Amino acid sequence: MSSLHEDETYGRNPNALLNASLFRSITINLLRLNGFKSVTSALRELANQVERIFRLLQ
Repeated sequence: MSSLHEDETYGRNPNALLNASLFRSITINLLRLNGFKSVTSALRELANQVERIFRLLQ
C-alpha cells in the first residue's frame, strides 16, 4: 500500500494504472539521479518548493 493512496484514484480508465506506473518510475529515477536516497526523504525535502522541483526537470 502506498503512503499517498494513489492506487485508489485511477478509476476505470484501463491505461491509468500503466501511465501512473511509468510516471512513478520516471520520478523515482529522476530523484535518484539528483542524489535522493528515498522517495520519503525527497518528499520531505522538496515539499512546497515548486521552483526547485522544476529545476530537477531541466
